[in-house]
Amino acid sequence: MKTTLQVLEAQLELGLDIRPRVDTLNELAWELLNADVLRAHHYAEQARVLAAEEAYERGHARALNMQAACSYRLSRYADAIEISEKALEESRRADEQSEAAFALNTIGATAIRLADYGRALESFLASLEMRERMGDQGDIATSLMNIGNVYQALGDNARALDYYLRSLGIRKTLGDSARIGTSLTNIGIIYAEIGEHEQALEYLHDSLRLKEESANRQGMMTTINRLAEVYLATGDTENALLYARQNLDLAKGESNTYAEATAYYNIGRIMEAQGRREEASEHFGKSLELTRAIGNRSGEAKALCSIGTLLLARGQVDEAIRHFVGSRQIAEETESRKLLYESARALAESHATRGDFEQAYRFFSEFYRVKEETISAEVKKRARDVQVLRQVEQSRQAADIYRQRMEELADLNHALRELNEEKNEFLGIVAHDLKNPLTGIIMVADLMEARTEYFGKTEIKERAGTIKSAAQRMETIISSLLDIHAIESGTIELSKERFDLAQLADQLSADYREMAARKNIRLLSRSGQRGLYVSADKDKTYQVLDNLVSNALKFSPPDTVVQIDIAPTEKGYCCRVRDQGPGITHEDQERLFTKYARLSARPTGGEHSTGLGLSIAKRLVEQMGGRIWCESHPGRGSEFAVELPQK
Repeated sequence: MKTTLQVLEAQLELGLDIRPRVDTLNELAWELLNADVLRAHHYAEQARVLAAEEAYERGHARALNMQAACSYRLSRYADAIEISEKALEESRRADEQSEAAFALNTIGATAIRLADYGRALESFLASLEMRERMGDQGDIATSLMNIGNVYQALGDNARALDYYLRSLGIRKTLGDSARIGTSLTNIGIIYAEIGEHEQALEYLHDSLRLKEESANRQGMMTTINRLAEVYLATGDTENALLYARQNLDLAKGESNTYAEATAYYNIGRIMEAQGRREEASEHFGKSLELTRAIGNRSGEAKALCSIGTLLLARGQVDEAIRHFVGSRQIAEETESRKLLYESARALAESHATRGDFEQAYRFFSEFYRVKEETISAEVKKRARDVQVLRQVEQSRQAADIYRQRMEELADLNHALRELNEEKNEFLGIVAHDLKNPLTGIIMVADLMEARTEYFGKTEIKERAGTIKSAAQRMETIISSLLDIHAIESGTIELSKERFDLAQLADQLSADYREMAARKNIRLLSRSGQRGLYVSADKDKTYQVLDNLVSNALKFSPPDTVVQIDIAPTEKGYCCRVRDQGPGITHEDQERLFTKYARLSARPTGGEHSTGLGLSIAKRLVEQMGGRIWCESHPGRGSEFAVELPQK
């Protein structure tokens, strides 16, 4: 059976009249748009020339739309805008609403690439209005998806998801499997944005399969690029590099400069994560060159910021600042909050390194202000429940104190760095760690509501498990925030008693046996005897040791051993938790027990961490009259020790 493409190509050999020939050429361009964009452009140009000679307005408008769509996919953004505007004008003059809506759609998609989000949204809304009047459900789904793309680019994931789900629902009703793949990519991107990487990978791999089946090479580039980013976020640099290089080869083959620039940027990020800074710098430079060539302002800003970070690490502070200033200028022009606070933070760190504390404070204040504005009203409401707003106010007061003491340069340098880290990580807890599981719950609930008829008992059970897991994560985060607040405010109550530390360790080992087995890790508790009594709060001691064992299992690879040992000391007994994980770098050890510490090592099974556990453990142990420390060498595992008194 002949394919649509073969049928259309056969029609060209039949000696068609000019108008039917124009229509066939346009249909060929449409069929090839995502599979072979250069051939699509060739057919569209033939159609345009013939339509102009025949004064065939509808055919000419369609040919212009095909040319504009090809230019967009070839990263020729100025051409895409110019040709789409001509197509829009001709379509309106010929009263071709479908072609006018198509032209507006291309203008909007190109405006996103140029970071002109206002124009993008305006164009997509106008396109949607036309398509709703015409009642073409497939085109309506496309416009809804594109409006979601604008909100996703602006960081409004909740609103983006609403449009994506509406688009997906229509496409499922139509059975449009080719475009369902695009919707799955979009939903996968949202999952990635909120840190649910396992679900993101599931959606992206499903999307890639559908796009490969339909030979949608343009769509494949988007999905492969996102797969590289998600694998990098999980610490799997090997798979990340595999997909990023695949995307680079595909982009070059399709002459898609935007995708090529993105691939170079992602390869640079992966190289940086692997410690290959010179290679990273080379790839960031290629990305910068290409983004400037096509006018992709947001891509240019990201490349500038990444190059600046590498320059700062090499001690080239002035050159780094020049790159950060360029990134910040673009962020202001495009009104990108994310780029603005990232560049402001980088400038604050750079000026602090140079000793220009007044400028450092200025940019740090800007970073804090912009990032605070990104916290949604929904997150703020939940933050009140865990007294987060009180801590924010304390941070503001601390910032005022630092401003008043600008003359104390040496002290300010230390305080500024400390406050910068504190606020950055604190806002990460509120705006990311707490918001992500909440958004995950909403997303799963929305999907279940939108796809009620497709869910069986097994899938409902799986989704319920996802909701429960996300809720448990929120509970853990809130409990940690309440614990740290209680410790700092002095309201925590300790109840000292005499108990057997060896028995407690054995109980803990039994509680974690199943989790260890799931990761194929041997968990051993070897105290050697009973009657190893200490004087402390038993529940809080369990909480401390629970954190150490949990961390050991999180960061240990399969087929290793985690061991709990207890031995006497001069003051009492010491419980040691040893693992065979990646170890902890010297830099990470210096801030190991600080609040909101996020270390370079990543859990081996995708587990989550608030960054508060070790800080809470240290404060609890010290309040019980004991001490806690860590001994570790990179590549040789870690050992955490807790010493508690006998009396």
